Amino acid sequence: FRLFHSHPYADYEETKKKRDKSVAYVRQNGHYHYVKQLIPKLFSPDRATSYSHQRDRMVLLASRAGAQGIIDGQIAMRDRPDRSAFLSQTELPVLFINGAFDQTVSEQQRQDQLALPCRAQLCFLPKAGHMGTVEAPRKTQRAVREFLKFCSEF
Repeated sequence: FRLFHSHPYADYEETKKKRDKSVAYVRQNGHYHYVKQLIPKLFSPDRATSYSHQRDRMVLLASRAGAQGIIDGQIAMRDRPDRSAFLSQTELPVLFINGAFDQTVSEQQRQDQLALPCRAQLCFLPKAGHMGTVEAPRKTQRAVREFLKFCSEF
């Protein structure tokens, strides 16, 4: 089981309001403008410009989801239930991959979720934001390979 730049918790009320604002923005201004302003924020601050090619490609791919896809994604994340009980009860190994500059997962959430499963590994990306596969591809690949070895021990 992997949580890649994510967490098992339901959104905070403040985050739910932000998602509602995002939905309203997409409805009013279109999805392309939304993803064009969102994607750069997913990178660590010092890497947003150095990964401009990947960033622009991601904007293009995300814009292909269409307005309804973006809206549905925001609503699904806003309404997701808390799944922390699953992590605290599972015997499955869990891999957490977190970027130091990820603005979508709070430091508190990153810390709290580590204590939930009985078998866990952490891959911390000290120079990455929410885009570890782009910002630290070798380290994330290595972490997944090591996790698969870890899983094979059970």
